Amino acid sequence: MRARFETGALIVCAAFSMATAEAAETPPHIDASGVNMQPAYPASAAKTNEQGAAVLDVAVGGDGKVERIRLRQTSGFNDLDSAAIAAVMGWKFVPATRDGKNVTGATTIALGFQPPAQGDAASAPAAAPKPAGDLFPPSFEIEAPRDKFDKRMKPAPCRSGRIVATLEFRKPQGPAVDEQPPRAWLTVENGDDKVYLDMQSWLNVIPPTEFFALVIPRKGDTDIVERFSYARPLGTIETLSIAWNARGLVTGRVASMESHGVRMTWVPSEVGFAVSGGAARFDNPQLICMPDDAPDTDE
Repeated sequence: MRARFETGALIVCAAFSMATAEAAETPPHIDASGVNMQPAYPASAAKTNEQGAAVLDVAVGGDGKVERIRLRQTSGFNDLDSAAIAAVMGWKFVPATRDGKNVTGATTIALGFQPPAQGDAASAPAAAPKPAGDLFPPSFEIEAPRDKFDKRMKPAPCRSGRIVATLEFRKPQGPAVDEQPPRAWLTVENGDDKVYLDMQSWLNVIPPTEFFALVIPRKGDTDIVERFSYARPLGTIETLSIAWNARGLVTGRVASMESHGVRMTWVPSEVGFAVSGGAARFDNPQLICMPDDAPDTDE
């Protein structure tokens, strides 16, 4: 591979196809003409000699441009992950082909970082820490009693992205009351600012009803942007997602239903999942990064 690299930052760059190779099909691969630049080692990482490798699943369009990126495995450090994603987002690829025609395909890129050399062996950085693995485990359960909540949050490594997971609300705790039904939600946050896709289970109606709402809290109040209503048994399994981009547009999706989007004035710094008054199981959580000029929703 002959791509131009900035020195002192990247030590590993490996690409391999996720697609099944066939006689009439070729996977996408990195353009080796010298147009791609590896990211410089982030200045913020030098303070603690951060080291690690970020593994990215990259969807490449028929024009060779990156359509979206999923952080498959974190380096263990948000600034290293962000540097890897930002760099690969601007890379040029040779697109996949099928029967001689360019098509959309997928590949996986591993980018490794280590601090620049410090001069002598005595000042050399310590051994690289073990990567922290996926942003979220493949499946996990969160539980919280009535009037309490618990959440799992991770840094958001990209300005434009989507978080998606399959949700099953499993065990409500305590009597159902109108004011405080059991809840579970996906959330994107930046300090006190947040947007979340909220699932509430109303147990005191027949049949028990679950509904979803895209919510923006403002100064302690709750503004419901759009509500997705269900009349389904408790324990219904649904796929939920929240997408956002650099223009401040947020879209929530439940199964095939989607909100019209809302504009916010900030970029998420964290993404995650939360539960109040019960227990919820989240399966196959994914964080997908997309170019800043991507469409407002991801079909």
